[in-house]
Amino acid sequence: MRLHRATGARLAGNVEGAPLAERQAAALAKALLLGETAELAPETVSAFRDGGVAHILAISGVHVGLLALGLTFVLRPLRPSVPLRDGLVLVATLAFGAFTGGRAPVLRAVFMIALYLGARLLGRPTSPAQVMALSALVLLAADPANLFDVGFLLSYAAVFGIAAVAPLFSGPLRRRLPASLADGIAATLGAELCVFPIQATVFHVVPFVALLSNLVVVPLASLFLFAAALLMPLLLAGPLAAAFALGPLALLSEAMLGILRLLDALGAVRVVPTPLFAEVALLAVLLAAAGTLRRRRPRIGALSGALALVFLASARPSSAERPGEARLVALDVGQGDSFLIVTDRGRILVDGGGTFDASYDFGRTRLLPRIAALGAVSFDAVVLTHPHPDHSRGLLAVLKLLPVDRIYLPRGAPRNLFLDEALEATARGRVPVEVLEAGDRFVAAGVPFEVLHPGPETYVRSPENNGSLVLSLRVGTRRVLLTGDIEAAAERDLLDRGAFLSADVLKVPHHGSRTSTTPGFLGKVAPRLALVGVGRRNRFGHPGAEVMARLASAGTTVFRTDLHGDVSLLFREGRIFPSRPFAGLAGGLP
Repeated sequence: MRLHRATGARLAGNVEGAPLAERQAAALAKALLLGETAELAPETVSAFRDGGVAHILAISGVHVGLLALGLTFVLRPLRPSVPLRDGLVLVATLAFGAFTGGRAPVLRAVFMIALYLGARLLGRPTSPAQVMALSALVLLAADPANLFDVGFLLSYAAVFGIAAVAPLFSGPLRRRLPASLADGIAATLGAELCVFPIQATVFHVVPFVALLSNLVVVPLASLFLFAAALLMPLLLAGPLAAAFALGPLALLSEAMLGILRLLDALGAVRVVPTPLFAEVALLAVLLAAAGTLRRRRPRIGALSGALALVFLASARPSSAERPGEARLVALDVGQGDSFLIVTDRGRILVDGGGTFDASYDFGRTRLLPRIAALGAVSFDAVVLTHPHPDHSRGLLAVLKLLPVDRIYLPRGAPRNLFLDEALEATARGRVPVEVLEAGDRFVAAGVPFEVLHPGPETYVRSPENNGSLVLSLRVGTRRVLLTGDIEAAAERDLLDRGAFLSADVLKVPHHGSRTSTTPGFLGKVAPRLALVGVGRRNRFGHPGAEVMARLASAGTTVFRTDLHGDVSLLFREGRIFPSRPFAGLAGGLP
């Protein structure tokens, strides 16, 4: 570990004054050789993730396998004896595993390779299937919790797909394509097919583009990995030597990113609703049968059934409520706001949460899996109440990856980094943009919306917050008031303009900040239920104690995402049924 840290520090110092492209190449080299991804640019991480080759960036079994195969290839012209070659590869593999810090995915791959080569050195050669099974049994015996580790499951699913399922594809492909290309396509198909049920269930994002990117980018990444390893002495020698070594690495890095940008234009990333347990179980059984049955015809039948299930799971549309019902879900997105509205006619998303950390893809990591788990993978409308990161950044992934009919923005919103990000995402997703102000109306998913704010006023203090969209929507016979992050000044202007504020459900403004939910405003709304989107132990002290006391004295039932998680309100037959928490309103709000 000490050598690992010293190598990373030395490399960082030697490339400090290099051009941007070369620094990015050095960051990629650190990621592939040392497992350090902190210096990678956010756009680089997004490109690899959206391209279905994120596994390249995190040191894993892929890197160990590439090292073993590459060293075997390099040693071939020297014609060493088989035991000597296997011994050298085994030592190099063990040394690489120790150098990278003993990460779990690396140790799994090192263990499997060590078992395979060790058996050969002992004169007891074995098959990849036996090695895979034995290593899995040993690791599970050592720690049964591995059975519930996503990385463990993905690793063994991919290996099973390559070793057991890929041969079903390689035979037909070899009759039409060169053997190396056919085997590469078959391995990609087998691995992607076997990890599909895990990806769909856990992450809900399935990059079908990986079928292409793995064929092109992985060979380039392999070349980059070996080039970086060979050039490492120069990279560590000093700034001048490092500058010489960074040239070819920068070319390879730019080539990979350029290819990933081209593939991104295909839009071959699918966000899927949570598959049914029966579907996942049946798919797992069919894949196991395709990989293990002895007779070819039953194997082909099982594979055909698995492919049909993958197609059905990928093509499933978004969920909807029953006719006459609607649901409003306050999503637990930490210190931020995000509200999902689902009716029998469609879905609307108001804000998407997010953080100030641009390197953290909040939408891809937190929001998309959450809304996909609720069955929402397309939207009639998306609303951004104001351009602040705790409302806007989660929407970026939604706008890029999901079908969205239209996005609504507040008129006069100050132009800032967060608004620019949102507009860029709408352009990439080709989503029509419409700006709204007080007096506007629109209908989405069968729900009528009335825009109460922003009005003609301008704000010196907190212009983004006070310029938030304030929306009054009618769900059946009930009214909901969504207020963004307006503060006392905007609340006062709403009162002065005589806006119709009465509502059964209030989205408490600005996460319950002391600067909002003034007595006059709260008295005019007179809500029965209030929703507070707030993060646990947040540094802002939200919600304010005086605001909570004010709501309590008004007789309002308050649900908070920091205490209750997602809060779902079901609107049915003129009543409102909070599904979480359950206590106190079992019969619904009359």
